[in-house]
Amino acid sequence: MSYTKLFQSIVTSSIWTQDDQTRIVWITMLALANQHGEVSASIPGLARVSGVTVEATQKAIASFLAPDEFSRTKAADGRRIESIEGGWLVLNHAKYRAMATDDDRKQKAADRKARQREREDAERHAPVTLPSRHSPVATAPPSNPSHCCRASRMWIRVLLSIHQPLLFAFHQ
Repeated sequence: MSYTKLFQSIVTSSIWTQDDQTRIVWITMLALANQHGEVSASIPGLARVSGVTVEATQKAIASFLAPDEFSRTKAADGRRIESIEGGWLVLNHAKYRAMATDDDRKQKAADRKARQREREDAERHAPVTLPSRHSPVATAPPSNPSHCCRASRMWIRVLLSIHQPLLFAFHQ
């Protein structure tokens, strides 16, 4: 199953100056486009799915096939689609799909980093239970490999702070 990410810049594009039915047909075509930007439909089928008349769909398709002097995309003279066997090809689909993939990748990396920071904060602020001087056996330091050296140094300091006064008293 494929999807098309709808960018907020659509509301400032020249497509947004078109009538409501044309915009609805355009957004329907974006929703129907496969991963290659191909929309497999007939005009009556597209009209039915869009919920507009066949005449309005024909008018919209004609405007998408025509050059658009105000289009931000100058490739193909601003045309939005071209006819292919069994439907249409959205011409700038690959460009926007790459932008969506890049945005998704950046968002996933940001989410992953936020989870890492949450884990590190939880570890840093975790309550530390010091062993009692009367406990017969001290527990082992944490075994997390990424924190092994730091945890070992901390554990040695804890043990020395507990036992150093005893050692000092013994040697006097």
